[in-house]
Amino acid sequence: MNKIAVTVLSVSVILGVYIGFNFQLWTHQVDMEEYSEVTEIETGENHLLLKSGCWLLSMGVSPEQVHAIEQADIETPRPMTHDLLLDSLDASGMEPQGVLVHSLQDGSYRAALILEDDLETEAVDSRPSDAVALAARHDLPVYARDDLLENHGEFICEGTI
Repeated sequence: MNKIAVTVLSVSVILGVYIGFNFQLWTHQVDMEEYSEVTEIETGENHLLLKSGCWLLSMGVSPEQVHAIEQADIETPRPMTHDLLLDSLDASGMEPQGVLVHSLQDGSYRAALILEDDLETEAVDSRPSDAVALAARHDLPVYARDDLLENHGEFICEGTI
């Protein structure tokens, strides 16, 4: 499957004097040949590292986000937030398929959680750290867009290019 059609749902919550929601919904083709699978995920005090081939992409994240990713394999007596979301998706019939780290906008990396049911595939806008935390809990593949790796990542293989 080289291309997938996804319906993108982006939800913005506006807080302050005005409280409201802004929903954006559109469908487009995602060319999976433009993405590489992330083979290693590492966390540090304030960062998330995604390794794909000879590329390393570093993202600044909060210690709480790091903690959520690192806690993926730990059983808790009650569901944590990411577990609750996965349980809700399961109850709705939507099955998580993977994570796409697709762009850098206004200094923040952007990702999408790919969901699928019997009728459609949807991409839900997400922070990469939240999507990776879900992927770690559900053993989902994570993909990074090739031009993102090349333009914002660090080349880590010596003697090649």
